Amino acid sequence: MVLGEKMEKFQYMIRIKNAFKDRDSFKLREISNDAMKEAVLSGDKELANIAVLAYSLSKILSKLHFRRREEWKKFAKETEKTLYGLVGESKEGNLSGICDTLINLVERIDHGAGNYTRGLVFKARVKLASQAYALGLSLSSAAELTGADKYELTRYVGATKIHDRPFVKTISPADRYKIIKGVLRVKR
Repeated sequence: MVLGEKMEKFQYMIRIKNAFKDRDSFKLREISNDAMKEAVLSGDKELANIAVLAYSLSKILSKLHFRRREEWKKFAKETEKTLYGLVGESKEGNLSGICDTLINLVERIDHGAGNYTRGLVFKARVKLASQAYALGLSLSSAAELTGADKYELTRYVGATKIHDRPFVKTISPADRYKIIKGVLRVKR
């Protein structure tokens, strides 16, 4: 892995730490979207997992029933402690392990709430896989990148209008050639 790549993931985690500290669910959603776009471009599963974490934390902060739970203070304290531990980590630290620890904390508080048959992280993976699909990945690639259940992803995408969006259009081979020629500044 390239050092710059690790640094970028580290920066995403620092952004998550700051947004969670501020209890800013909108900022967490923005971080999730940014990380997912980059994960799609790079095919990086670890970055996709960071996007899942940010999205899951944004959902928890936006749901009042989580913050009213008895376990909320313990969850928030453990989450902050783990996120603040990043500061002591080197930029080459175990971001994947930290991210997995945080996702486990999310799953634990979500399971304790027991409000839904499908867990928050499960739904986050499907939602972000659909975003990856909308950004151009195949359903299989999107499911693999995010760890989403392929069957649930197919159901989710089928129930949306992602495939009907006006910006999704077929480009003729001649037009593709013109675009590539312009990008590469080829003179022919």
